[in-house]
Amino acid sequence: MDENISLNLCRICLDNGANISIFENNEDENCDIQANLSLCLKEKIEDIDGYPRFICQACNDILNVACNFINKYKNTCKILANGLDIIKHENELSSVSCKEQSEEEIELEKIKNEYKSDDDELSDHHQDFFKPLQLKFKLKVEKEKISKVIKKKRSVAKTNSKQITNKIASSILEGELAWNGEEWCLNSSKTKQLSQEKSKLLKQKPENRKRVKIKLPKTKKPNPPKLCDLCGEVFKSQDKLSVHKKNVHFRNPVKCVHCLRLFVSDYYLNRHMKRKHDADKKFICAICGRGFAFKGELSSHNKNVHNKHLKPKKQYKCKFCNKLYKCAKSVIVHERSAHTGQRPAVCSVCGSSFYHDDYLKEHMRLHTGETPFKCPICDRGYAQRCNMKSHLRIHKRSELDAATLSKLKPNYLRLLKA
Repeated sequence: MDENISLNLCRICLDNGANISIFENNEDENCDIQANLSLCLKEKIEDIDGYPRFICQACNDILNVACNFINKYKNTCKILANGLDIIKHENELSSVSCKEQSEEEIELEKIKNEYKSDDDELSDHHQDFFKPLQLKFKLKVEKEKISKVIKKKRSVAKTNSKQITNKIASSILEGELAWNGEEWCLNSSKTKQLSQEKSKLLKQKPENRKRVKIKLPKTKKPNPPKLCDLCGEVFKSQDKLSVHKKNVHFRNPVKCVHCLRLFVSDYYLNRHMKRKHDADKKFICAICGRGFAFKGELSSHNKNVHNKHLKPKKQYKCKFCNKLYKCAKSVIVHERSAHTGQRPAVCSVCGSSFYHDDYLKEHMRLHTGETPFKCPICDRGYAQRCNMKSHLRIHKRSELDAATLSKLKPNYLRLLKA
């Protein structure tokens, strides 16, 4: 920094036009700026090369106000400290007479004289701090006079001075005592008014108020929804679920003779018998030699197995990141979970939300207690297929017989332990 530039800058606000020196006494204002700055900032202001050596008039005015405030606070602390010593000495005294009052006034004058020895003259502002002390002495004498009057009229033995002063203060506030000019006396008019008001309150009878009972409407808690274990549809009650099964699934239920499966009609039973239990298969594949009970099954077998390369399966594409999926459900779940964050399927029982309705159907089984997925070995039920598959890992192939192993699916056989 150049010296020419720093000459006119203010040390505090760094504005131009500073002309009051910090490190030299100003004869016009009779103030030491360096001492005032150290008083306010509580640190020593040093003359450093390159730093401004002046302050502006605005900063000087603010500095003077701050110094006056600090000095004023220190003076009041001295006065209050001296006054509190006298108040502590008063509380130790048991009784105060007129002679003692004059002695306390003499002590108060001594404090003033001691304070005058420190500061030659007391200003009007400083004398105001001694007025509360003088008023305290007068009030104390008046309270003792009142206590003497009450002791003459009411002879109460062994009463503490603290209880008497509390009763006097309360009676003065309530207006039971009046000042004649010389002493406190009982206010007869006030006591009469109080006695009349008390008698009126005692004579008044409480009004007979009837208690009104408000009947709140009883709200039944909604029953948890019921889930159909065959189609996954959710119903509000068990009755609606049973009606649904009768009308949709089991109008005329027919049971298979060879296995435990139920069917809606004889048509589906006959198809099941041809597909699973009949040994003769009319439709045989020319390539692999596998037999099928129906022509549609053979054609779907050729499309999905042998002619798969001729007609590739349809792929579903994501709108946002162009990822490919085999089914539309996977695309919907991917878009909602990775991009949009939507969870439209909301549980009506606990409020949980899901990306797809199929996930909600699996979740509802936790509330209804349905376990449609049974273990083919121990017949233990589970609400979700994945939990049943993880359960299959407990069983071992060596512990099972040939009949149970023949009933298991190939995917389930892979999960078993050796």
